[in-house]
Amino acid sequence: MGEDEVHKMIGAHGFTIANLSSRLSERGRQFEYRMTIKSRDRLNAERLAKHLRGLPEVIEFRITPTGD
Repeated sequence: MGEDEVHKMIGAHGFTIANLSSRLSERGRQFEYRMTIKSRDRLNAERLAKHLRGLPEVIEFRITPTGD
């Protein structure tokens, strides 16, 4: 999934991206994105997680909420 696709997917789930970085891991076999995302609706995190679980190209993800 390219960076433009990531931006569109995150935006479609009601988030904005504050910071985005990427790297290759597993000797170039995996491409990893790390980002800080923001949303005013707490339910968006669960909606995004549900979407990510359904993507076969997503091996793992972590969504960590910050304080209110």
